[in-house]
Amino acid sequence: MQKPMPQKYPLRYVENALSPKAQQNALSKMLSNPRFKKYALNAVFLAEQVFFSGANFLLMVVLTRFYTETEVSSYGIGLSISLVMQGILRNCYMVQNSVLPPSIARNRASKVMGQHLIIWLGIAAVEAVLLLILLTTDTDSRKVSIMAATIVTTLIYGHLSFDRIMMIKHEKYLSPMVAAFIFALLVGSLFLLNWSGHNISFLEMMMTLILFALGKIIYSSTFVAKPDFFWGWRLTKNNMKKYFVSSTMGSLGYTGYNHIPLFVLGLLPSQVPAAVFTAMRGLTQPLQMLIRSMDVVDKNFFQTKAVMTEKDVRDKLFRQFTLYALFSAAFIIAAVFFGELIIHLAYGEKYARSVPVLIGFSIWALLMTISFPLETVIVRKGRLKKYNYQRLIAGAGGTIFAYFLCPSYGALGCIWASNIGSIIATLLTVWLIRDVIFLKTVSPLSDEQPRAA
Repeated sequence: MQKPMPQKYPLRYVENALSPKAQQNALSKMLSNPRFKKYALNAVFLAEQVFFSGANFLLMVVLTRFYTETEVSSYGIGLSISLVMQGILRNCYMVQNSVLPPSIARNRASKVMGQHLIIWLGIAAVEAVLLLILLTTDTDSRKVSIMAATIVTTLIYGHLSFDRIMMIKHEKYLSPMVAAFIFALLVGSLFLLNWSGHNISFLEMMMTLILFALGKIIYSSTFVAKPDFFWGWRLTKNNMKKYFVSSTMGSLGYTGYNHIPLFVLGLLPSQVPAAVFTAMRGLTQPLQMLIRSMDVVDKNFFQTKAVMTEKDVRDKLFRQFTLYALFSAAFIIAAVFFGELIIHLAYGEKYARSVPVLIGFSIWALLMTISFPLETVIVRKGRLKKYNYQRLIAGAGGTIFAYFLCPSYGALGCIWASNIGSIIATLLTVWLIRDVIFLKTVSPLSDEQPRAA
């Protein structure tokens, strides 16, 4: 008679292994592995970007299908105004906090949150007053639409990068994804309401999005880091004194080749070119969602050693640069061979002849995405001020070309003015960190370690 095989793992061990506590301990153990943790966070933030960028893409579809070209161009101009302000303030305190170790970032989170709310809610309050003045005294609906769009994009995009940084430092990795999912549901609801014939006005849609943005800010300031406005005000004064001039110079440079061309386009008698430009920019959202989700994690895990040599820095830079460039190259190929189909699926026949503009934007997206790892090295090397000042040259180039190209070639001239400025900026950035790229020395990571903002 055959004897039963002895049980190597008794049943009670199996039951204990499947218990919630055991699974939580196993998950914590897996997340303690830096490589696994990075891949897991890449997946989470990719999902967040899928929801958020998908919602932005759907919002652009809503605008182009259900609203006038004047309202589409107004939203694009309002978004550019907000991104200019974000660019200035991002280099004043956001980038510096993104590269801090999590323990230090958590210790100063209340102060930084106070600083953040003082700045952005103050800006939004000024914009709200201007909107009320326009509503009561001005009959120009385009000005009202631009101001309403500016408030929405200020509250959403001004808080977005900071919110991601705080969530990562506090290890609340799922919160940004949940917020992005809610945003996607909201925009989807707006699409369905318009599709079913409810005809929501542009101003009503903007007010709805403002309520979402305020709710997200309230959540962050209540459950992530309660703001300390006293120290926040002191940080604001200190950082503005230290970084505002150089950050403004850098933002003016970036604005010169990324936003001023659209402003020039908006001054033309017809609003069609500005609407085309805004619509084609919206089609870059899928690539942006992928690269930005990766960049959030890559910046947080850039320094994996106590001391990194120049070779360590260069190797990590090259890996990130190559990966981002490959994704961007795939987008260029898609725009060249399937551009007309992509435009038709997104917007119908409205912008069917805009394939050359989309191809121009695919090149713009390439130049933007490869700038992320270059910027990471610049911040870690303590060369942010030089970086900001030298972008003025690129901004001047983009502005000059926009002045000559936009009136004659419309949206196509606008995107090529942006691309020329982006190429100049990329070349100057490579020159700024040439010692890392061409590896002339082997030294610790930074000339000047990044200081807490």
